[in-house]
Amino acid sequence: MIKYMSASRKGFTLIEMLIVIAVITILAGVVFNGIQGVRETTRDTRRIGDLTNTQSILEMYMNQCNHYPGIADTVASCNHPNISTWDDLEAALTTVSTKVPSDPVTSKSYYYGVDAGDGLRYVLGAELERDNAAMKDDVDAASFTSTPNVDCTDANKRYCVNHRSSGPGLLFLPFLIRHSDRQLL
Repeated sequence: MIKYMSASRKGFTLIEMLIVIAVITILAGVVFNGIQGVRETTRDTRRIGDLTNTQSILEMYMNQCNHYPGIADTVASCNHPNISTWDDLEAALTTVSTKVPSDPVTSKSYYYGVDAGDGLRYVLGAELERDNAAMKDDVDAASFTSTPNVDCTDANKRYCVNHRSSGPGLLFLPFLIRHSDRQLL
């Protein structure tokens, strides 16, 4: 009996192996949850940047057509009266840009609405995945009825921006030019 107790033990018991596997599984779960949050935040940051880029493209369209997409026009390159999806907006903006940003998640899309009355105001929106401090400074409701209607409520994690002349955090500098001598006043 003494000889049996003094024999050296080789390897791990089944219980020890199960405990190690359980600890590794728990640690892996914690790490993967942390990574998922970082990915969502990264996609949200991209969405906010994409809307800013789209604003620049819309301003180029405005300079060319004197209105934003979604209004009928006699000039063929500016005649995009029926914009109901982001794909329609992308097609309309091909006259001024070859690449219009799209949502990083293929099952989601950005939102666009234009003032159907005169085409001089718009609202852009994106659905964020996480709460974001940027939603404190965004547009929570369009100051006009957009076509199609864009929901900008923070409760739905919708981040929205509107035409640059009155958007939050955007600078609008009106320059007065004398038509007779084209000098800045």
